[in-house]
Amino acid sequence: MHKSFINSFSILALLICSSVLLLSCSKSDEQRQFENEAFNPPFTGITEMTVHGKPTEGGEKDRNDWRVSPHFAGLITIQTPAYPNPVQFDQNFRIDIDLGFSIDTVERLSFYAIDPNDPKLELQPIDEFMNLASFDSYLLNSGYFANNSGVSTSNIYRILIYDGRDNLISYGDVQVGGQ
Repeated sequence: MHKSFINSFSILALLICSSVLLLSCSKSDEQRQFENEAFNPPFTGITEMTVHGKPTEGGEKDRNDWRVSPHFAGLITIQTPAYPNPVQFDQNFRIDIDLGFSIDTVERLSFYAIDPNDPKLELQPIDEFMNLASFDSYLLNSGYFANNSGVSTSNIYRILIYDGRDNLISYGDVQVGGQ
C-alpha cells in the first residue's frame, strides 16, 4: 500500500510539473496575433532612415515596423530601425537592438527575410548571432535575401528577428533598390 501511494504521488507530481512546463512554454494570444501580423502581406511602407541611423527628413515612417512583440515588451528595445532604409542591392544595413536584462534568456538572434514575390512567404535565413551583448548593432547585407533583378527594381522585404526558441521579437520592412 505504501509503495502504490508513492508511485501514485510520483505520477501526479510528474503530471503537474509537465503541465506547468507546457503552460509556461506556450505563447499568449497576443504573441500569436503579433506573429500572424508579421506574415500578413502586403508589405507596404518603410521607416526611411539615413546612413547615420537618423529618420530621413520628410521621410516615411511606418508605425507597424519594428514594434517589439508582447513576449519581449519591456525587455528588448529596437533602438534604431534598419538603416539606411532604403538600401541598394548587396549593401549593408544595421539594426540597433538593446537586449537589456533579457541577455540572460535570449541565447541568440536569428534574422530572416520574406520575399514579397514568394507566394509561400517562406522565411529566408539572413544571419544569426550567438555572442550577444546587452546592446549591439547588427550588420546585415541585402544581398543575402534580395533578388538582383535590375537596377530600377524596388522591392520591400519583411525582416524578422527571432530569439533562439522560435519566438518572434520584432519585424519591419526594408526597401531594396529604387533609390
